[in-house]
Amino acid sequence: MDKKSHCTSLIPLENAVYLYYIMRRKRASTNHHQGHQTNIINVHAVVLGLDGVGKSALTVRFLTRRFIWEYDKNLEMTYRHHMTLDGQYVALDIMDTAGENTEEKLVKLASFGELFFILYSITDRVSFMEARRLGRYFKKVKNNNSTLILVATKTDQERHRKIRENEGLGLAKELGSVFCEISISEGFTETNSLFFDSLRLCLNKRGVDLDNKVEQENGDKDKSGPLSRMKEGFKGMYTRRKSCTVLAV
Repeated sequence: MDKKSHCTSLIPLENAVYLYYIMRRKRASTNHHQGHQTNIINVHAVVLGLDGVGKSALTVRFLTRRFIWEYDKNLEMTYRHHMTLDGQYVALDIMDTAGENTEEKLVKLASFGELFFILYSITDRVSFMEARRLGRYFKKVKNNNSTLILVATKTDQERHRKIRENEGLGLAKELGSVFCEISISEGFTETNSLFFDSLRLCLNKRGVDLDNKVEQENGDKDKSGPLSRMKEGFKGMYTRRKSCTVLAV
């Protein structure tokens, strides 16, 4: 779990999506970030939850725009993704976890991360119970030194829903986190907005002064982001979209 695989040297290549990611980042990273290395802010994010809830699907969807149905459930990877957020260069390390969330493992994750995406499937009660356990753990251990994002996945399988929306909202309020219901398979936009807006929350909490001018210029785009209500400070309000429902608590 401690091994870090950078996008330009990811070995071994378990499937085609990794090759795609490597080639894409090689083309973009050199020219885009040349001369800005001293201004880069590093953020460590962790994607966790019970196996099968969509951790790798969410991560790879954000990194490559692709949705892949099947993954190696035993493969745990850390990716480095360079991006620009409201005029600020960010090096995002994303740990895509796998396997049992043991006490020893959680200690390491708490030490590594500051932004935690805790996933559960709306079709699986056990995954919800695991998300509750994980959320309570990180809230206790990290106190106010982290940003928690509770993500309910597989909303495209509504007919198989086992977890009601208000249960997710209640857990989010308990954890002091943001809550989002999302279908990773239905589109890239919601996944991309989820990561960008979550990073804004994380950096604002850290006290980073983002470029308000750039953010304002992208205002129309930001308003469609799943966490934009949180940024604007509207407590207890949520927005409904085709495949994403979000509450800022």
